[in-house]
Amino acid sequence: MKQVLRVAVSVAVTAFCSTSIAASIGVASFNMAWAGREADFAAHIKVCTSPAVAWCDTRAKPTSGKAEPTQGELERAQRCHAAFDSASGGAAQGQMVAPCNAYGLTATKWKASGSPAIYTEKLAGLRSTVELLIDTQAIGVIAFQEVKSEEVIRAVLGKHADNFEVCVAEHNAFQTVGFAWLKSLAPAGGRCVTENGLAIAEKPKDPTSLRRLRPGLGLELAVGGQKITFMNVHLKSACANLKKSGSFPARVLTDDDQHCRMLNRQVLPLENWIEGVAKTTPNLVLLGDFNRRLLLPAEN
Repeated sequence: MKQVLRVAVSVAVTAFCSTSIAASIGVASFNMAWAGREADFAAHIKVCTSPAVAWCDTRAKPTSGKAEPTQGELERAQRCHAAFDSASGGAAQGQMVAPCNAYGLTATKWKASGSPAIYTEKLAGLRSTVELLIDTQAIGVIAFQEVKSEEVIRAVLGKHADNFEVCVAEHNAFQTVGFAWLKSLAPAGGRCVTENGLAIAEKPKDPTSLRRLRPGLGLELAVGGQKITFMNVHLKSACANLKKSGSFPARVLTDDDQHCRMLNRQVLPLENWIEGVAKTTPNLVLLGDFNRRLLLPAEN
């Protein structure tokens, strides 16, 4: 999913005139859907096709109409997770491999396609879209979600890669957030700051668990002598719907549901981050994947 917006800022173009003029920065936001390089996809296939994993789902899913998974489902997911980590080379390494449900593949679908070319096509599609957007919309800043590395962002920038600076948030798992911005937009360079307040522990009562939610990432630029901060987030998923949508039930943020509880725990860190940035600059843009359908009214 992509979003495009334009941010009006006042810039002083001293090389051409001595007065401030109104300018426009094109800004885009993309969820890249587990975007890695071809080698990352190869690691995913190697793990998921291993006999012990066999495309199992590491997520424990509740049965229809239930808020929490059954004990049997929890135990199945735990066995799958252990097998996945073992096939990856350990728990830390397993964090850096896309799970078997990431790309919608199954044993049957992989047997039918059976070629890493399908992932090369995915990256080519992303690159084509990003290049076209930059060409036609004069995009100067792009916020990315669900990327693994700076290398992936440079790859999808394609022919524009040399004109952009890139950074990603520090994280210990495959998915993180990142930025790309035009070098000419801020000749003095940009400053990227990881916001770890959003990277809360998924299991706070288990000190051995490595699993954390995604961090935020701030990008500070000085455009025409004025400071502007872009704030990129990818909040907890699976608590998105105020209205029932398909198999997803209607949820308010404070529902006693495992996913909603985690999303709710991110609210205060997000508020604190926004307030902290607002103290240093009046020019800020909050964007990204909020995993919440904010404009829908709740069910009566």
